[in-house]
Amino acid sequence: MEQEIKRKRNWWLLPLEIVLCILPLVLGFYIKSSGYGVYPWHPEDDIYSDIFLHYKMIVFTILSGIVLLLAIWKLIKMEKKERKRSLCVFLPLFIYAIFVILSTVNSANIEYSLYGAIGQQEPLFVLLGYVIVALYAYLVINTLDDVKQMINAALCGAFVMTVIGVLQAIGKDPLTLEAVQRFFVDVEKYGVLELTFPVGQAYGTLYNPNYVGSYVALYFPLMVVGFLISKVIWKKVLYIATAVGLLVFLFASQSRTGLISVIVIVFVFLLFKSKEVVKRWYIVVPSIAVVVLVFLFIDSSRDNLLTNRLKEMFQIQKSTDALQGIDTTGNGVRVVYKDTEFTIEMPVSDTDFAYLVLEEGEQKEVVYTEDKAVAYATLNNGDVITIQTCYLQDEVTAYLSFCLSFDNRNYYFTNQVVLGNYKYINHYGRLDECVIVENPLQGYETIASARGYVVGRSLPLLLKHFFIGSGPDTFAITFPQNDYVARYRAELDYITYTRPHNFYVQMGVQTGVVSLLAFLVFYLIYFVHCCRHYFFKKFTKVEEWLGFSIFLATIGFMAVGMANDSLIVVSPMFYTLLGIGVAVNNKILTKKEELVKVVETQELPETKEVEKSEELSETKKVEKLEELSEVKEVEKVEELTEEKEEVVETVVDKDKIAEIWNAIVEEKK
Repeated sequence: MEQEIKRKRNWWLLPLEIVLCILPLVLGFYIKSSGYGVYPWHPEDDIYSDIFLHYKMIVFTILSGIVLLLAIWKLIKMEKKERKRSLCVFLPLFIYAIFVILSTVNSANIEYSLYGAIGQQEPLFVLLGYVIVALYAYLVINTLDDVKQMINAALCGAFVMTVIGVLQAIGKDPLTLEAVQRFFVDVEKYGVLELTFPVGQAYGTLYNPNYVGSYVALYFPLMVVGFLISKVIWKKVLYIATAVGLLVFLFASQSRTGLISVIVIVFVFLLFKSKEVVKRWYIVVPSIAVVVLVFLFIDSSRDNLLTNRLKEMFQIQKSTDALQGIDTTGNGVRVVYKDTEFTIEMPVSDTDFAYLVLEEGEQKEVVYTEDKAVAYATLNNGDVITIQTCYLQDEVTAYLSFCLSFDNRNYYFTNQVVLGNYKYINHYGRLDECVIVENPLQGYETIASARGYVVGRSLPLLLKHFFIGSGPDTFAITFPQNDYVARYRAELDYITYTRPHNFYVQMGVQTGVVSLLAFLVFYLIYFVHCCRHYFFKKFTKVEEWLGFSIFLATIGFMAVGMANDSLIVVSPMFYTLLGIGVAVNNKILTKKEELVKVVETQELPETKEVEKSEELSETKKVEKLEELSEVKEVEKVEELTEEKEEVVETVVDKDKIAEIWNAIVEEKK
């Protein structure tokens, strides 16, 4: 059995290994006031507990600081030309970082932007950390061995995560056990936590099952390629077992966006490698069959829950609710009902009150019951509006208010608490303004698990925050939470949105559209390089397979980003892999292509010199053919410093090199 030769560990990669392997598994109990209680769209009780996000943020922030110092040291030690080249590669991400800082300075809530908000935990230093780890990965990844070391780290983390996820899938969640919780909760003080996830739904240590899709998108391609390139049997078994476990983890999470990401990854793979897929159909078809069988097995064990959720996701049906919106920000309560707009006012004197109904500037006749408990007004289209008189009771006083009923729901209003200002009494019993928000997805609020509601009402915010965003972690206080009619239509009465469930909208709103464009330019450049290296190419080097797997991982994450947002549980791994992918394309593969080009275009000596070429030393043959020779033994490349020469030690079959060299000479003659 062929064994892999042990190589010297690159300790510069340790921070990145922690990000890929350990960071997703970090847990710790944290309890804090969210600060949202000061806003009327949130209950006054705003105490939140968390075990998934806060300590991941702390660990990553510390790692980012360490990585920043190491990156500066690396840049200082680089040759000027190489340093300039490296910084130019990351120029779009540096522009993104600048606008992150500017958005923080201009933040709607500086505390959230600096220290993080409950439910998100991506403040300024975390977002800057993403840029830093991507740059650092690019600086320290220089050889094939470095990439393999990172893939092995990903394997270790993914294997542990898979074990947790599979146990959760079979109803044996280890995170609910007291013995396990003692590692991240003070059980004596807080007791054993009761997690709210349904039995059998997998979430790992990723805060929410939705992020299982993002995690699997990042790690599944790495595990499959790790299986293909590994030469050690036990590693092959571990890679393929983890890959299958990730699929079980994904399907048991019931994450529909994750299923879509796997489909996207498979599609891109088939598109880029279509020739080899056709040629090796006997491998590809069984592999896809395994994925389908795992899906069907889990789906059938859950009464077709997954297929039903997928069907619901693509059932696009416009709402038929007659009530389109209510606005209390003007003089009265403005109602849009069946495309008809009218306003209700409640003038109050010292002795009496009355209702004033206006439609298109025309005052409508109002008919009252004898006790004035109910009033009626007929609109131009014949619809009759019913207004019920009632009283709002607080701790001291009862305030006169009125109720409108639409679509089997009651809406309560008053202008007596703050005289002259009309307020809506929401489901928390708090007074708030009710607004009508421009929404390009009006009527489609319920599609894709109510993403039509949150994304549709977030899109207009992009124009408002084109240059400078609202600030990191400020989406909750920027988003119009008081569009109550739309919230009720989407059945989101008690939901506070802290994220828009869209990676790109989230970035555009919080750090500005310009920062989003800068990020997309960076990824587009990477995408184009990947197409040049991998599209319709026959892979002859391990580096190509590894680079392609990282490309698939990032594509999967970007696809999930259409229906999922950035979060500390998955985004650090994405940026780390993105930096590694750029390094593979720009440094490892490009360098090898340049060496091949040099050898192929080198002038051969005349015939007499060719005859003497056989007397060349074996060392020179190795130097000329080191990147062309395909040998069974492993190359060992160590870069001592960026300032000095690169020492290359290669274990090769010298007889085979001589044979290849002579063949090239004969071909050139």
